Amino acid sequence: MNAPLPPLDTDSLRAAAARLPALPSVAVELITSLDAEEADAESLAEIISRDQTLVARLLRIANSSFYGMPGRIHSIRDAIMLIGLRGVRSLAIAASLSGAQPRECPGLSLQHFWRHSTATAIAAQELARRNQLPADLAFLASLLHDIGKIGLPDTLLARSVTDMNGEDTHLYRKHPVTGEQALMALEDLHGAAKLVRGHHERFDGKGFPDGLLGEFIPIGARILSVANDFDSLQIGTIAPRRMSAEAATRLIVDYSGKRYDPDVVEAFLAVTSAVEAPASNTEERALNVDMLEPGMVLTRDLMSRQGYLMLAADFTLTRGIIRQIADYAEAENLPQLQVFVRIPR
Repeated sequence: MNAPLPPLDTDSLRAAAARLPALPSVAVELITSLDAEEADAESLAEIISRDQTLVARLLRIANSSFYGMPGRIHSIRDAIMLIGLRGVRSLAIAASLSGAQPRECPGLSLQHFWRHSTATAIAAQELARRNQLPADLAFLASLLHDIGKIGLPDTLLARSVTDMNGEDTHLYRKHPVTGEQALMALEDLHGAAKLVRGHHERFDGKGFPDGLLGEFIPIGARILSVANDFDSLQIGTIAPRRMSAEAATRLIVDYSGKRYDPDVVEAFLAVTSAVEAPASNTEERALNVDMLEPGMVLTRDLMSRQGYLMLAADFTLTRGIIRQIADYAEAENLPQLQVFVRIPR
């Protein structure tokens, strides 16, 4: 059932991205290497190591509880072996397309985009496997499902969906189509584009943009809908009051057959019941830069003063990275900069 995706047409990716500024060179080199027959984990790890943000995203995915690993993954190579070349390929594509946007993106925090998209992608990938569907397509579409929000007004996206007024809702409901159109420029992303368009459809036909009913909604979009809402309910983008994972699960069950495909909900329950949050034997500490040591692991994203993501949570510090953080703190005159870490035992 896992039909392989066609090889990525790198020339098409570059051509489409040429219309946008600042395409990340590491992501493009990674995609090019992944298209080569001789691609291997060692060479890919070397490329990825040049982009610390990409490293952090890769390790965050590998250390997700959905993979059920007994210990933490710290090696780029081990993360690649766990996620697979297709997963790394999807991550590189998403990094290229989102990273090609202007550094100032009205209406969307790229930090939030990546955190939510990654959480959604991990869940959707596992749901697709449970339904014997191409997990790599679900993973890729999930990483890109909110790309249509780039450019929406800040005031709109600062509100939860339930707090939006009529005009806000009208604009918000355009983002699945805008996202589809952004991806249709690349032939290899047409499959993902269809899922992006359909991820706000409802099983009872009351969704948007097309009001599709039941099995007329692509199964990948039905999966993406559950995965997306499970995280959105917890981070407060659907309603202002954030829910616990347990409460979000109960709501999804309550809307089975209405908003969500009952078969997908059944698979979702099987997945969430099999996932146990990894036990934490260390406490979070807020340390000044001069107290950081190699081996410490970030517990929160490290953001610049301008709001850009410097390092993502779960990144393991090295001497070189600590030196870069110290240089940044000195350049920005932030002598009391604190970094949130845990110290593995």
